[in-house]
Amino acid sequence: MDEVSTDIRLRGLSPQELRKIDSVLPYTRFDAGRLHAYGTPADALWSGGHPAIVFFPQRAVENYRDIRRAFARHFGSSMSVHFALKSCYVPSVLRALRAAGAGVEVMSPFEWRLARRHGFAPDSVVANAVRRDESSREDLLGSGAGLIGIDGREELDALCATARRLGVRPDVTIRISAFATGTFFGGNSKLGTPVEDAAELVEAALRSPDVGTVGVHGHQLRKCVDPEQFGAFAGILGDLATDVSTDRRPVGIINLGGGLESRSVLERTGVTCDDFADAARDGLRRTRPGLRLVLEPGRHLVSDAAIAFTRILGTKHTAGTRWAITEIGTNVLAPFSDRAYPPVPLRWEEDGSWHTYHVSDGIAVPEVLCLNAPLPDSVLASGLALLDCGAYTTTYSELWGCDLPDLAVFEEGAVRRVFGPEERARMLASLYGDADAGPDIDPDADAGPDRRAGG
Repeated sequence: MDEVSTDIRLRGLSPQELRKIDSVLPYTRFDAGRLHAYGTPADALWSGGHPAIVFFPQRAVENYRDIRRAFARHFGSSMSVHFALKSCYVPSVLRALRAAGAGVEVMSPFEWRLARRHGFAPDSVVANAVRRDESSREDLLGSGAGLIGIDGREELDALCATARRLGVRPDVTIRISAFATGTFFGGNSKLGTPVEDAAELVEAALRSPDVGTVGVHGHQLRKCVDPEQFGAFAGILGDLATDVSTDRRPVGIINLGGGLESRSVLERTGVTCDDFADAARDGLRRTRPGLRLVLEPGRHLVSDAAIAFTRILGTKHTAGTRWAITEIGTNVLAPFSDRAYPPVPLRWEEDGSWHTYHVSDGIAVPEVLCLNAPLPDSVLASGLALLDCGAYTTTYSELWGCDLPDLAVFEEGAVRRVFGPEERARMLASLYGDADAGPDIDPDADAGPDRRAGG
């Protein structure tokens, strides 16, 4: 399965998949030859000018409800889903997920403040970190953060001391590194405690009078496409929890972290959330009744909840390969060795000429957005939509090589630009001086009637 899935994740959509694009991403379709998203034509979402990424909070909510439904079949109300904030900071997406009932996972004081700013209650927050300073511990414990992730003995000792001083008993999880020593994220990583050493640390937490419920936590640190792998991972944590539990102080929480691939990518491989939920049930079959299950999906909720739009700067032919060179850059659409951003034409050309393109930007670095994508040649004039652009694009984006795109959200049947030329100019001017920042910007000026992204 993994070999097939990796191939699907790297290549573009086939002409058959493009023709039935709604089977790949249900909120999209071709109508009268034009690409639509949630019933709105692409040319009403994007002006055709500056590159843009349009977020669809409704899709993020649909993905949240799907994963919650799947796991609740086995774990009922004793499970909770906490959106991994690091994958997307777009306010409308955060507010939509919060309103739908999602909690949030944060990994730094900055993300804790951001989550609170957007209305997440403290008890809905899972806070993870390798180490914290005293003020951060005081803020989390004093505000009543729902679950505190502990990454090692030093942090456990420090947190217990703060808890004693404040007179609170937080619920905690001990992060376990379930990968082999010697791998990048394995036992010699800064992340977690190696599984062979974890029992001692979990037992220390269970003995401590300064913490409440104790759990174990892991993260796959990969874009998982294989339910069997997910089930084995759950089994490692579940077996550890069972082995160290006592009747008096059982391990009460299993946090399986995140790491699931984009929902649309998984479903292209024939895998659904139900398969992962079934695998988790099987992996945790030895655990005690009453266990609380925690999930921290990020990419899975938001990756397919945004579409990028870009002009094509031109083509390049080399060694028998056709390249379509996009205006949007890999400084925003971070290249990964095991995934692509599948390109979709804005207009369907049934009878036009088609060729297979590699798709990338014009930056002089050897990065790609997608390999082997069948596309009509008309995209050279009309532009492209790129799928799976909602995760990490706003948090991992960098100011190098290419301009930042516009950002917009589609809500209640209308598109609203949230980051455009004015914001971009102010950012560049504050970071790099006034060179190339454009004319003076009046922050109170009306943006004008055209609210489409890229206008």
